[in-house]
Amino acid sequence: MYIMQKLSSSVKLVLMYMTWRHLVDGSDFVTLKDMVEDLGMSESRLRVIISRLKDMGLLEIRPAPGARTVRYRLMLENLDIGLGRVPPGLYFIDLPIDAAVPGDLSLKALSVLRSARLLLYTQSHAGRKPLFRIVRCTCDVRPYTPAALEEARRLAADGHVAAVVYSSDRDPVETHGARPVSESRVKVYVYT
Repeated sequence: MYIMQKLSSSVKLVLMYMTWRHLVDGSDFVTLKDMVEDLGMSESRLRVIISRLKDMGLLEIRPAPGARTVRYRLMLENLDIGLGRVPPGLYFIDLPIDAAVPGDLSLKALSVLRSARLLLYTQSHAGRKPLFRIVRCTCDVRPYTPAALEEARRLAADGHVAAVVYSSDRDPVETHGARPVSESRVKVYVYT
């Protein structure tokens, strides 16, 4: 795991570019040619950065099918962006149905998802379950039920982070008494 603050600005630029291409453009891999054209960096400088990212365990390198080119994929699961510790509690993440995951997530929502020991999702987000893995949620991911909510409350009471992802426009999830901790488009509330 590597914290962004320890990296040079050029390495951060390449990381952010690859993250953008993967998460927003939907490109699984990028080539050296893509990076030279899009970033305006020299091929030799990019080769040094690629070598460093590979040594850090942040890049997967594959030959392009039927070509002599190499393709690079950022291994997001190995990237630590230094979000800090999330205090224990039961968090409710109000994720609109049309919100992009992870593109529209606030840093607070992202850090809660990464810290959760248990993540519950409502029926309106059932199709998004694989997307929660993209943000490195390595917790137990389950459908929202009354019994699962009680287990999430117990985990929070025992000093852990648990989260519920829902849409206030569609899901009857009760959050009265929870205090807001993020007021962006994707709102986050917590019971502590």
